[in-house]
Amino acid sequence: SYHWINIGVSADPHSFQNPFKMLLENYNEDDLIVVKLDIDANDIELEFLRQIMVNTQLQKLIDQLYWENNSVFGMGSDQEIT
Repeated sequence: SYHWINIGVSADPHSFQNPFKMLLENYNEDDLIVVKLDIDANDIELEFLRQIMVNTQLQKLIDQLYWENNSVFGMGSDQEIT
């Protein structure tokens, strides 16, 4: 089935508004999961990317990740994914 979930989000991994918490609780590796990360708030987007990078279970769940980098890396920005 197809689910379009368009609600407010929270980067807090324990929040019910964290989309990755919902993915981890409701889906498995057999499901096709496509994530489009487009929040237009760099601090939140980078935190979500960090959560993917450190959580191997999330990495296994997400089949495709689409993300537009709105940061200005290398041009005076001090933001980085750690």
